[in-house]
Amino acid sequence: MVVYKHVRRGRYVHHQTSRSGQMVGEAVTVEQVSPGVWKVCSVTTSLDRPEPATNFINVLKGWGHTWLWDNLKVTRGTSWIAKAIAEGTLLAVADGSYIREQRPGLCAEAFILECTRHRGMLVGSFTEASKVANAFRGELLGLMAIHLLLLAVNTVSPGLTGRVKIYSDCLGALGRTLPPYCIPTRCKHSNVLKMILVNCGGLSFHREYIHVNAHQDNLKRWEDLLREAQLNAACDAGAKAMLHSQDVTNLPQQEPFPLEPLCLFVEGTKMTSDTRAHI
Repeated sequence: MVVYKHVRRGRYVHHQTSRSGQMVGEAVTVEQVSPGVWKVCSVTTSLDRPEPATNFINVLKGWGHTWLWDNLKVTRGTSWIAKAIAEGTLLAVADGSYIREQRPGLCAEAFILECTRHRGMLVGSFTEASKVANAFRGELLGLMAIHLLLLAVNTVSPGLTGRVKIYSDCLGALGRTLPPYCIPTRCKHSNVLKMILVNCGGLSFHREYIHVNAHQDNLKRWEDLLREAQLNAACDAGAKAMLHSQDVTNLPQQEPFPLEPLCLFVEGTKMTSDTRAHI
């Protein structure tokens, strides 16, 4: 620890270097005014640091804009998720629903996390009203929700290693979330992709992205389906149920995403590169 000594009116000079010591006082920004002499430019009010997160649900709440998690249901607590990632037994499945003829300004999403060793299950669903709603956006929003959940788990367990298998029946959406993490110019729904790539690109554990064929339950008996196909069918049904539960005459107002640093609304519509035609 480098210790500086106050000599006159906000000026400080190097006093000593210590291998021990305690940080007290207030955080400041400084500027060097001459060789070896520093002045204080600004002062913060406190050095208080937030308590480390111990529960990923609290992490989700701390991010704000919790509307994505209004229908979140978790069985057998939450600690099993990190254990499943560490052992490579976590399945994450998402699906979206969009019916232009019935609800042209609304898409719905459902997602499931499950441990293949039956430790627990997490289920959620939500809708987003948007002038640029479509099937592809719905698929991306479901994947965004999964990645935010994984980020919350990683926040509670930094440095967590292991593997999670992420399934979707939309090859286009899966392809957008794969490395290299870059968003093409004029890419559709770039605000959703930024949520995934910017906030969740540094997860400490491996993600394996896998395509699952949609609507397999229409062709096979339920007991003949692989587990990922069953979960995909469950997500499809959950997303459709959310879609049909919304009153088309009173759609929910569009809201910011968790961790979205800045967004602009004009008359209740979030402005993105996709909404130029609606301005």
